[in-house]
Amino acid sequence: MYFLILIAGLLFIFYCYGWFLIKQKMVISGNARPEFPYTRYTEDELNKMYPQYSNENVPTRQTPEQTYTKFIEALKKGDLEEIMVNFSGKKYQEYKSSFDDDIKNNKLIENIKLFDRKLILKSDLETLKSYYLEGLSKEFFIEFVKQSDGDFKIESL
Repeated sequence: MYFLILIAGLLFIFYCYGWFLIKQKMVISGNARPEFPYTRYTEDELNKMYPQYSNENVPTRQTPEQTYTKFIEALKKGDLEEIMVNFSGKKYQEYKSSFDDDIKNNKLIENIKLFDRKLILKSDLETLKSYYLEGLSKEFFIEFVKQSDGDFKIESL
């Protein structure tokens, strides 16, 4: 009889230790509260603690449509600095040199004809929006990314 109680007690101790280790892994990974009974966070709590996209919770100050309108107006003026205010991202320097060359070679009219079209939404994520231009191939699209100040900037043309 004592032997059965000893075995049951040891099994209970091993079970509790295993349960504790599993809960500690959840706490370390950030999926459970660090206080006993180590309950899991709800999906809403996790989304608040760990936003899926950077700048997701930043209020929007300037929409992609507003940014695009400013870009077209700057193109029509031929002001490189004003054009580039609407861009961000890895290709910033490439776009800057391209538009600078177009201004120097009087090719802005071609760009205005190409870009002065209505934007049509292709995909809408919280911080990344893609559009294609009316009348052009759907493979030609423009991506906008939300910045930390809440303004959407052109990421790629």
